[in-house]
Amino acid sequence: PEPLMRFMTYNIRLGIQQGLEPIAAILRSSGAQVIALQEVGNQWGMGPDGDTTAALARLAGFAHSRFIPCIHEGARQYGHALLSAHPLSESALHALPLKEDEPRVLAQTQVQAPGGEVTVLHTHLSWVQDRAAQGRVLAERAAQLASEHVVVMGDLNEAQRPAWMQALLGGLEDADAVLARPTYPAEAPRLRIDYLLSSRGRWEDVQVKTEREASDHLPLLATLML
Repeated sequence: PEPLMRFMTYNIRLGIQQGLEPIAAILRSSGAQVIALQEVGNQWGMGPDGDTTAALARLAGFAHSRFIPCIHEGARQYGHALLSAHPLSESALHALPLKEDEPRVLAQTQVQAPGGEVTVLHTHLSWVQDRAAQGRVLAERAAQLASEHVVVMGDLNEAQRPAWMQALLGGLEDADAVLARPTYPAEAPRLRIDYLLSSRGRWEDVQVKTEREASDHLPLLATLML
């Protein structure tokens, strides 16, 4: 098998801990071609000024990027992002069920990879009770895309195995299933809540980087082999 692509998911906590350059250095050193970022600001009040997605794409050398706004407060936006070395087709955005937490969005983006198109589902699920309904939407959407090559990336905020998580994992290959390493909190990780999942191929060279200072999550990265 030939390596398809290296993927990475990383909750950057808005860059409020050390700014964007340490995060960009982690992204550059990862060797990843597709990176999902969570807790990303655009003119947001917390963290560095400006468009974090565009800044990180520039600093880390990614030709293509997309910011997914979830919260709008005038010109200020907060959400998650996708960086890619390969062209991105337009994202379809699915508003996730909302009852008691902040708005959350499931983004579906086509990555035009050299080995063929990959459908990336990327999101940041709620840390409170909304997560159950949101997780069901994610699992259902992944199942609907079963005929395509789908990769799920993001902070799922789920450390247990409720029914929706079992359904999601039932149809997808979990990159760190064997070692199941925790990714949060960074200084003393005890919860495994960040995921890379794929409907095709197998994951190799799976790493949880011990980057304790730049964010409160650890980055998860892996190479997908077909």
